[in-house]
Amino acid sequence: ALITCETVLVEGVVIELDSDNPFFGDSIVKNRNVKYPKKRINTKLSNISLENILFTKSPHWRYEKEIRIVRSIKDLNLVSNYRVYDSNGNNKEIYTASFPPEMVKAIYFGAENKQNNCGSKYRKQIIEIIKDKYSHVEVHQGELSRIDYQLEFKQLKSIR
Repeated sequence: ALITCETVLVEGVVIELDSDNPFFGDSIVKNRNVKYPKKRINTKLSNISLENILFTKSPHWRYEKEIRIVRSIKDLNLVSNYRVYDSNGNNKEIYTASFPPEMVKAIYFGAENKQNNCGSKYRKQIIEIIKDKYSHVEVHQGELSRIDYQLEFKQLKSIR
């Protein structure tokens, strides 16, 4: 399973998780494959379902083969030392889920997410966390192919 921090892999970060980990069998966790219909979902309030909102994306994203994980907010941890504000300046709470470190298999940095680049906002922090708590995790750097319209990934060996 891949979880994206940013949906554009060219600039973003992808975390690969071991979908065979018992965490995904937990009755609290709801895993669902995202649907990619050709037509937009009906957004009239009388017809809209939470499932359609959470698990539907444009077919343009089909290549992601995304699985989304949904948990009840009561099962999450409030992050108290981090603030995010909406466009009106209102403070928004952030919640995270705990998961076993061994379920993280790899990290993929997009092609524009390099050291001296504006896309590297969190790259250094992520690498430090990997060194400290996730030494088993493979780290890959994306590069734009010189031939095809695709990304090519090379495993980084020098972060340890």
